[in-house]
Amino acid sequence: MNTKRILILTAALSTGAHAQTFLITQGDTYYRYSAGTTQTYTLGNQITGLTTVPAGITAGNQNGGASPGDIFAVANGDGGNTAYRLDNPLATPSLTQVGVMGGGGNNSPCFANGSLYGVLLGVNFLEYNPTTLAANNTWNTGVFGGSGGLVHDRGNSFLFIEALNDAFYAYTIGGTAASVGPLGIDFDNGALESYQGTIYAALGRVDTGQLVLGTVSRNTGAFTAIDIIDTYRGGSLGLAIVPSPASLSILSLAGLAALRRRRTT
Repeated sequence: MNTKRILILTAALSTGAHAQTFLITQGDTYYRYSAGTTQTYTLGNQITGLTTVPAGITAGNQNGGASPGDIFAVANGDGGNTAYRLDNPLATPSLTQVGVMGGGGNNSPCFANGSLYGVLLGVNFLEYNPTTLAANNTWNTGVFGGSGGLVHDRGNSFLFIEALNDAFYAYTIGGTAASVGPLGIDFDNGALESYQGTIYAALGRVDTGQLVLGTVSRNTGAFTAIDIIDTYRGGSLGLAIVPSPASLSILSLAGLAALRRRRTT
């Protein structure tokens, strides 16, 4: 048995198991970030929000909709609050329309409890039919300033960021949002996505003029930067996360190594 080979493989698995690729939009610019490398593309539409479609839901009712595992994108203000499926997110990306958002649009799409949710004009929290994309309900969060980022916490509770106070909030449907704490930086617009229990954020920093990727603490709201993606040009941002292709390759290698060991014992 080659102990050195097994140690190398074990180390690769320990890092690769948590690898992910971050998909970020700034206007019509699409960034794909993984392991310190950023690739940039132009989408041709002003995207205002991204998220991943969960199991059991098909979002939209045009052109096959967006299926579980697909990236769902919204583009408010481009002639109809259009909803898209982001095709080929890990290659050369393109957009396919899957519907039109009701209720005036959706700046921060978030799936939870079999429904689609979002925020609009800061103070409004909306629930949408995930298939027709019609707005079913609207609530007032009590916080005005444009959240620009929304994730599901648990049950009917959500977490969002707000740019006027540069703060992180907790909100339960029908109630009033409560501040968790400040992010600790001055930002203009942002996007959130939860992945394996960690809340990631793409923020447009006013103080440095940078588009940055990082994490937000669930307990305090504090922002910790991971990397600088680009110059921040103003406007809405989007963020989605998918498993890295490298993880799949490593797992395939592990399976092959295990098969070889079984054949030689």
